[in-house]
Amino acid sequence: MQYGEVKELGSHDELIANESGLYTSLVRLQQTRDSRETTEVGGTGSISAAGQSSSHSMSRRFSAASRSSSGRSMGDAENDNSTDKPKLPVPSFRRLLMLNAPEWKQALMGSFSAIVFGGIQPAYAYAMGSMISIYFLTDHNEIKDKTRTYALIFVGLAVLSFLINIGQHYNFGAMGEYLTKRVREQMLAKILTFEIGWFDRDENSSGAICSQLAKDANVVRSLVGDRMALVIQTVSAVLIACTMGLAQSESSKLAAEAVSNLRTITAFSSQDRILRLFDQAQDGPRKESIRQSWFAGLGLGTSMSLMTCTWALDFWYGGRLMAEHHITAKALFQTFMILVSTGRVIADAGSMTTDLAKGADAVASVFAVLDRETEIDPDNPEGYKPEKLKGGQKQRIAIARAILKNPAILLLDEATSALDSQSEKVVQEALDRVMVGRTSIVVAHRLSTIQNCDQITVLEKGIVVEKGTHASLMAKGPSGTYFGLMKTILINLQEMIGLLQLAWELGLQSFVVDDDHPQEGSADN
Repeated sequence: MQYGEVKELGSHDELIANESGLYTSLVRLQQTRDSRETTEVGGTGSISAAGQSSSHSMSRRFSAASRSSSGRSMGDAENDNSTDKPKLPVPSFRRLLMLNAPEWKQALMGSFSAIVFGGIQPAYAYAMGSMISIYFLTDHNEIKDKTRTYALIFVGLAVLSFLINIGQHYNFGAMGEYLTKRVREQMLAKILTFEIGWFDRDENSSGAICSQLAKDANVVRSLVGDRMALVIQTVSAVLIACTMGLAQSESSKLAAEAVSNLRTITAFSSQDRILRLFDQAQDGPRKESIRQSWFAGLGLGTSMSLMTCTWALDFWYGGRLMAEHHITAKALFQTFMILVSTGRVIADAGSMTTDLAKGADAVASVFAVLDRETEIDPDNPEGYKPEKLKGGQKQRIAIARAILKNPAILLLDEATSALDSQSEKVVQEALDRVMVGRTSIVVAHRLSTIQNCDQITVLEKGIVVEKGTHASLMAKGPSGTYFGLMKTILINLQEMIGLLQLAWELGLQSFVVDDDHPQEGSADN
């Protein structure tokens, strides 16, 4: 249309075939703007010359502009991915424990069980050392009595270990499961408050969010439940072993030597070292792989030989101390067994360093989600009366809020007054479906919105003058107030249609009314 008259009519292909037509010129102007935008952002699509008029070339220009936009988005995404992600802050373990504060009873019982279980290993080693020394006795009756005693001690330690293990794993397992549930609920509640733009990022896709909720929470559970129990158990074993093993001052040198060599063994046999050598052997060329394999073999052989040499040195030096009557055979075996068994516990605890690192990353990821402030807060009171929305938008939001509340009584006061005809029809159909099964009170000046009501009440100067359904009120004829209102609406509608027909016949140009000053419209209007 131009100046209120229809200039061209047809499909896209038909109109674009006319090179001198208005539609073709408008499309060329649009494509010129698109090509400038494409040049600015460095898009992949190219726009052909505006002089080409075939529908095929024009559709190619449309698709090129679309590819330019998508190319820009893909480029931005690649730039985002290429950029190093900022490192998450070191998580607070105290804050993580506070999430388990409601389970403090399980924490106390689990910690007590872990402490007791940690002391069982040194106690077993102490009993084993004492048991070995029994065979050096000469009195057979004494050997039988002490053997029976230590056999009962071993049985008691086994039963105690069984019961303590159940208590430890049950309590820490319950803590972990409650923590998993609490972390997932808090993360999901926080994620649901984030703005829509946050979900458009590649790292925040639905799959990534589901994986984060499933895996990170599970890793956090493992960190609190399993790993914390192992840490407490190891600390308890080390403290008790040091107390028992270092009780004899004469054997302190032997203990220090054994512990220092065990640390060397652990250093040579560390999991990270083996994995690093293995990765290098895979990634490097064949010669480098063979060389690294030699190093790994030498390192492992050295560690095993050091362990054997350490034991030999311990027994040689211990035998020398026994020969000089500084210690007894019982003290030697007790100290040796306690420190060797405790060293193995320390080595086992060292293998969980990788799990602790993963757990720290998972905790940091969880806290990053929980601490993020959304750009659009759904609980912000400013959202109750939005000032930047138009009347129709506010009205649609108010209707949506009313529907979400699912009330037993629904009060609609001019619910569709600010909507255009098309939107009013859609909203009215939705309201008609919502009104089913509940009491609805509708106040409206548009009679079309209340025609389907079960009962219509007509007020005049605050007094009820008529009551009934649409059909019963219309049946009263010209004497009815409701009938008169409907007749007035029809008359006004006929007058409006007549004015539009007159304006069309006169070829009146399109105009825009801005408050009190009418302005002539342009071809765009």
